[in-house]
Amino acid sequence: MQKNFSFGRNPNALEEEYRLIEELISTENRYHAIKFKQIIADLKSKDELKILEAITLLSTELSMAQEENFGALQLDFLIPEVINCLRLENPEIMMNAAVSLTHILDIMPAASKILVNCGGVDVLCQKMQNFEFIDVAESCIKALEKLSFDYGLSILNSGGMEMMLTMIDFLVSSTQKLIISIISNIFRLVNSEAMLKEKILPILPVVLSYTVKFFLLERL
Repeated sequence: MQKNFSFGRNPNALEEEYRLIEELISTENRYHAIKFKQIIADLKSKDELKILEAITLLSTELSMAQEENFGALQLDFLIPEVINCLRLENPEIMMNAAVSLTHILDIMPAASKILVNCGGVDVLCQKMQNFEFIDVAESCIKALEKLSFDYGLSILNSGGMEMMLTMIDFLVSSTQKLIISIISNIFRLVNSEAMLKEKILPILPVVLSYTVKFFLLERL
């Protein structure tokens, strides 16, 4: 005999309740799909003001989004447009683009593959070097840290590791920690003895010195 866990409630009423919940979820997903479709359209615009409004809205929406809403995001279409925003020289657009990518990678790590295939690593590494817009640089480093867990070698091949080490002394401690985390992830993924000797061993003393520094600071 099948057990009934409705605890005295009418099974038909429960089914109707479930149906209404599913309908609500479906309606919400349609709402998100329409909103993100419009954002993508505005990101394709040649009007920089419209692009700024769209990328700012995207950044805000993503900061509150949950993974179940990402089905409406159309990441294959969205991520390339966000990367294009990073290529612009408007600091507000670049900042919101970098933050949006970080939010996407934070909620849906599988999106890393799309970003890498779109050439996002090269763009992030390029913008990371721009000290004129230090907030943009730091936001790019945050996005690269998310990517480094699975695609650290892409960062290495783009010259990102060397770039980070040339600028690490000029960044705040929290960003320095992210750089060391990125480099540690790269170390973990290296499986070539030649690459180990050429790329890793020469920078090991610098990485160790920062690792020891952070270790000691945490115990003060």
